[in-house]
Amino acid sequence: IKLYANKPAYLDENFRVTEDIWFAGDGAGTSRGITGAWASGIRSAEGMLATL
Repeated sequence: IKLYANKPAYLDENFRVTEDIWFAGDGAGTSRGITGAWASGIRSAEGMLATL
């Protein structure tokens, strides 16, 4: 299944899609590979930590 062409709408640069949900990694369909998957995961984690 080709997921990498998905273009979800984000609320901010940390991949937040709703108040409590972030899209990250390969499952989000935005990473296009393992390097992008870990990078988007780190970016999402930084956003999550900033909201605590």
